[in-house]
Amino acid sequence: MVDVLIEEKDFMCPCCGTIISMLLELGHGGQRYVEDCEICCSPITISYQVDDVGLSDFLVKPAQQ
Repeated sequence: MVDVLIEEKDFMCPCCGTIISMLLELGHGGQRYVEDCEICCSPITISYQVDDVGLSDFLVKPAQQ
């Protein structure tokens, strides 16, 4: 069985300003992807990096269309 490190992160949608929560997988060194806001449905780019102690960088911005 593989242990997957998961951290819950609260952040503000850059499009509508609503605070939303997301579960981040920390076992891959970081990720970058586009996901729709669960409130306003606008696409947002989420990117983060992970170092030896956990989440080291987190950025959310409107996705370029």
